[in-house]
Amino acid sequence: MRITCKTYDLIFATVVSIVMSFFMAFFMLLVNAGFTNDFFMQWLKTFGIGILISLPVSIVFIPLIAKSLSKIFKVY
Repeated sequence: MRITCKTYDLIFATVVSIVMSFFMAFFMLLVNAGFTNDFFMQWLKTFGIGILISLPVSIVFIPLIAKSLSKIFKVY
């Protein structure tokens, strides 16, 4: 399947932010609160907040970081 670079960047940023939020929310909640009776509901809430924060940040900053690094490093 062929997609444009902008579409690829958007998909990449979205997937990275979802995966990172998933694990970060789980482990940070586990470390800070431990397993509680409502752990799953707290984790879903924390995960949702993480997505709301990380998605716009990753959509903006991942392409900027990639562009900046490509100026510094030559990939072959």
